[in-house]
Amino acid sequence: MPTIKTVLAVLNAIAWGTALVMFVVSYGGCGAYHDVSTVSPGVGGGRDAITINMPFASGYSSQCVQGVGESYSHAYISTQFDLDFDTPNVSDDLLYAPIGGTAYVHESTDGFGTHINIDLGDGTYILLAHLSAVLIEHGEEVASGQILGFEGATGAATGDHVHIGRHEGDAWVNASLGTSIDGLSIRAYDRSNTVVRTIPVADFVCGLYDGHIYDSQLSTSKWHPNGALVKTPSDSNVYLIEGGKAREILDEEVFWSYNFSFDDLVIVDERELSCFDTGTMLETATEIRALYDDGQVWLLVGAGDDENRYAQRVRTSTWQATLKSWGITASTYDDLSGDSNMLEHYPVVNSFTPFRDGTIVTEAGESDVYFVADGIAMPILDWETYLLMDLYDRELMQVDDGSIRSVMSRVGDCASGSYCLSSADIMTCGGPTVEGTYSADGGIQDDEEGEGDTSEDEGDTGGTQDDEQEEPVIPDDLAEGLTWIYVDGAALGLRIGETFSNSVDGADVAVTGVGVSGGWSYDMSYLVEYDTDTDIGWYAFDEGWYRINMRTQSEWAMFWQDCLSSSTSSELCHENQDMSHALCFQVQAGELSPLSHTDCRSME
Repeated sequence: MPTIKTVLAVLNAIAWGTALVMFVVSYGGCGAYHDVSTVSPGVGGGRDAITINMPFASGYSSQCVQGVGESYSHAYISTQFDLDFDTPNVSDDLLYAPIGGTAYVHESTDGFGTHINIDLGDGTYILLAHLSAVLIEHGEEVASGQILGFEGATGAATGDHVHIGRHEGDAWVNASLGTSIDGLSIRAYDRSNTVVRTIPVADFVCGLYDGHIYDSQLSTSKWHPNGALVKTPSDSNVYLIEGGKAREILDEEVFWSYNFSFDDLVIVDERELSCFDTGTMLETATEIRALYDDGQVWLLVGAGDDENRYAQRVRTSTWQATLKSWGITASTYDDLSGDSNMLEHYPVVNSFTPFRDGTIVTEAGESDVYFVADGIAMPILDWETYLLMDLYDRELMQVDDGSIRSVMSRVGDCASGSYCLSSADIMTCGGPTVEGTYSADGGIQDDEEGEGDTSEDEGDTGGTQDDEQEEPVIPDDLAEGLTWIYVDGAALGLRIGETFSNSVDGADVAVTGVGVSGGWSYDMSYLVEYDTDTDIGWYAFDEGWYRINMRTQSEWAMFWQDCLSSSTSSELCHENQDMSHALCFQVQAGELSPLSHTDCRSME
C-alpha cells in the first residue's frame, strides 16, 4: 500500500517518463468480516446524525449494490448500517474525503482490506474500505473533497467497490473491531428520483440488479496558484503552474536545476489539470545561484547563455529566508559564491528579490500563513483551504516578524478581501479570473460543461414571462415583502437592479450553488429571458433542490442585504455561516417553492 511519500520516493528513483505503478484488483461485493454474529438493524451509538457526500468527485455515477442490513455481508456488527457503491473492475478510480477530519490508514488482507477511518472527533468515524492504494499519511488531517487514494478490491471483496459507513469506536483501530451505527445521511443525486437530496443510509435503494444509480455532489480542488508544482497520481509527469498554465517539466535534470523539491509536489486529479491551459514545456536546464560581493547578496537566475538571465539584490536583513525560498540554503556569507566576475554577465534588475512563487511562509509571532504567487504574499483564509491545497506535509517557512512585508511589495489581507485564498478559489476551475480579486468570497468559476450534471435534459423546463402574461403570482411564503423576487411555475424572476449593488444587464448574471450543474459553478445556462422594461431576469430550473447565489463577472448578488431588509422570516432566504445569504427552493412537478431552513441547512 503506497502512501504519498512512497509514491514520491519511487518517482525520484525511476526514470522520469516511467509511469507510476498502481495496484489494480478486480471486484463485485463484500465478503466475510471478523465479526460473525448477526444483529438486527437499529439506531446505534446514540450520536447526532451527520451528513456527508459520496466519496467521488462531483458528477461521478455509482450504483448502490448493497445496502443497510442486507444478508450478503451487511448483517454484522461492523457492517450493518454500511453501503457498497460499485466501481469499475477494469480501472481504479480516485476516492476523495466525503467529510473533513483526521484520517487513519489501515492495511489488512481480510475484512475491510486497506481502509481509511476519518475521525469525526465524537467517538465515531467514517469508514472507506477496500482501497487499492492510499495517497495520504496515517494521522493526516484532510478536508472534504481532498484526494485520499484509489478504490479497489482489497480484503474480503469479490470485485471493485467502495464500502462506506459510520462507525463507533477508535478510528486508529482496524474498522472490523468497530461498530457500524445509524445516524448517517449522504447527499447525492438519485437518478431514479431525479432530485438532489440528503438521503439517510437506510433509504438508499441498493441491489446488484435493481439498485439505484447515484451521482456525487462533492466539490473538489480544481485550481492552484502560480508557483505550485503539481502532478496527477496516475503518471509521473510533473508540472509547474506559471502564468495560469501547466508547464510540463521535461525530466529530473531540468527539475533539479530549478532547485525544486519533490517534497513540494501537490497531488491533483486529471479534472484539475485539464482546467489549466497547456504552457510551453520546461525542457532546458537552468542555474539558480547566490553571490556575496562587497557586502551585498545577489541572486543569479539563468544559465550564462540564457537571454532571460538576471541578477537581483537580496535584502540583507532577510537574505537567508529569501534564498531558502529559491532553494538555496546558507548559514553564513562564506557559503555563497564570492566570484564577483559573474555579475558582469548578468543584467541587473533594479529591485530586491521577493520570495519565490510557490513558497509557503508565516511570521514567528503571527498565525497567518501566506502562499506566494505572482509576486504577492497571499494569505490562506483558513485551515480547510490549506488542506484542500494539499499543503499538510509541505514545509512551512517561518520568518521573523515584519519580514514578509519587508521582502514582498504586495501582501494580501483576508479581512479586507484582498488577495485572500479561499476554498471557493481552490474549487473553482481556472481560479479567480479578475486580476487582483482573490477574496474570501471566492473567485469566478468557469462553466464546466457536463460536470456534476443533475439532469439528462438540459432544455428549458420552466415557464417564462412574456408580454402577454399578467404579473406573476408570488407564493404565500414570500408575501412579507420580497418584491425583488418573482415565481412563475418553475421559473425564478429576480429584479436585477435590486439584487446587485449596481445595475447590470441580466445576461451578465450567472447562477452558482448547490443543485446547479457542476455544484458551486458559474453557469449562465439557466437564464431564459431578461426583461429590460422591468429589469427582471428569469431563470428556469429542472426538478431538484437548489441553494443558490448569483453573480456577475465582478460581484456577488446582495442577497444578504435584500433578505434582511425585506424579510427575516421567509424560508426562501437562508443565512449562511458567514452571515451571507443564499436562496433555497425546490422545483417539483413544474412548480417552485421554498425549502425549509432545515432542508436548506443540510445542503450548506
